[in-house]
Parts: sequence; structure tokens; C-alpha cells
Amino acid sequence: HLPQDKWSHLKRIGISKASGCSVAGDRVVFQSGEGDLLLYRYQQQHPFGIVPLQDPIPAKVTSVALSTDYLVYSDDTSTTIYHQEGINQTFVLSQRLNSSISTGKNQISMDGDILVIGGSNHTSIPTEHNGYWNESIVLDRSFDRYELTGRDLIATLENEVYYMNLENCVQSTPTQMPTSSVIPTSSPCYGIEIAVVYDGYPSETSWELQAIDELGNVDVIATHKAAYGDDFHTESMCLPEGEYNFTIYDSYGDGIFSPGHYNITSSNGGLIAEGGEFGYDETTFFVLPFSPAPSSTP
Repeated sequence: HLPQDKWSHLKRIGISKASGCSVAGDRVVFQSGEGDLLLYRYQQQHPFGIVPLQDPIPAKVTSVALSTDYLVYSDDTSTTIYHQEGINQTFVLSQRLNSSISTGKNQISMDGDILVIGGSNHTSIPTEHNGYWNESIVLDRSFDRYELTGRDLIATLENEVYYMNLENCVQSTPTQMPTSSVIPTSSPCYGIEIAVVYDGYPSETSWELQAIDELGNVDVIATHKAAYGDDFHTESMCLPEGEYNFTIYDSYGDGIFSPGHYNITSSNGGLIAEGGEFGYDETTFFVLPFSPAPSSTP
């Protein structure tokens, strides 16, 4: 929650194996491990700050998106749209589209009156007019991930990023297909995973990842700080070739008590760093692509 331009922790919600979420205004929807949708809203007067908005929506959900007025989810056969209405501002079933998504991390994106749905070999772009959604545009290809902001769509593949302008798609009669251009990206990239298992004082632990350019200039590209009650944290990223510093901190100065620990692994299975016994901080320098040190032969 962001009251008065400062983020604050509201409540740790016990949702088992949550596989996705979407946020719009003061509402958030979680996708449970069983596929059901759990809706919450921020309520300033409530002692916990966040309360259930309505009963769970039973569904076998593969992807979900939330806006101010609509809740949309897809499964293997169709896309279902809920509309917000009533004095309690709950979501009720509005419409089903014959558009299903392919397996992916983010195959639905929505902003206002535009919805983007990534299929197995196509992309469907329905738009809303007078409360009803119609399929305005169909692209003859699919992407790994979609991010829609206003009329601007960013669609990504493994080593490519596409920008598309959807301005003409929101008209009752679309005038043209969306224009697209490839955004240059650093290719290839190399995957790493940072994993931290916390001790009994997780809020003391934080880390940052720095990129080092050819001139030795340092740029912080990722950070994370644990909160009270956290048990572990993992973060995966794909980074361009280059030099990096990873620094882990403990504000009390006693590191991470065993069995707590941290490690960084590369996508080729190499161990970049590991540890837990340090004082206030510990830094590891590494290079991507990562090549594990050869094992010594007796």
C-alpha cells in the first residue's frame, strides 16, 4: 500500500501456492494454487487494512488480469469476463469469449477498454464498446509476454521486444492493423537465480545486484529487502554479457544463522556464490556468461 507517497506493509495473507496476481486501484486478485480467484480490497478503517472483497470465484485459471471495472481470466478453452457492479462493488459474470491462451507467464494484459489474449499461435485483441467485448484484431503470431499501457503494447519473445500502437483498434470499426516495430535488445542473455533462505530475523537481510560497465561505472539493477515473517525469497533474471557484483547485507552484523543461507546459480547449473556466515555484508564478483571453475584432479 502507498499512503502519502511511502510504501507500507499491510498484512501477510496466507494463500497456499499462489501462482499469480493482478492489482488495480485498491483491489487485488490472487490466483490460488488450485486455480480459484481470491479477491481483496484495501480498507483503511479495517485493522488489517486489506479484506476479502467477495467469495472466491471457482475456476481452473491459467492467467488473470484486473482493471478498475473488469476481472478477466482464461483457461484452456475460453476467456471469461466479470464486470464490477452493485453497491458493494463486487464482480459478477458478464461475458465469455471463445479465446483460450497458451501456457505462459503472462498471456493476458488489459488496460481500460482493450484486452490482449495470447493464444498458441495467434494474439487476439478484443475491445469494449458499451459494456460488450468484441474481437477487433487478430494477429497471426503469439508472444511469450504482454504488457499493455493505455494504447501501447509491449510484446516479448526470448530475444526480441516488439512495440505496437493499438490506437486504431479501439474504434468501433478498426481502420488498420496495429503498427509494430522491434525494440533492439541485448542478445543473448544469461539466466541466473538468486535464492535466500532466511533465519529467525529476516527483516535484517537485504541484497543488491550491480552491473559494471567497460569504464568501471557501477549501476544497481536489482535489490530486495526481506520483511518480518518471510521464510525465503527467490528471484530469476536474464542478464546480458558483462561483469556484476552481488552484495548481501545484514543490518545487525551477524550474517544469516544456519540453516539459513543464500546462493546464486546460473542457468547452466553452475554455482556462482553461496554463503551465510558473514558480518554486515559480503560481495561476490562474477562474469556472465558464467564458467564454473574446473575441479582440481588429485
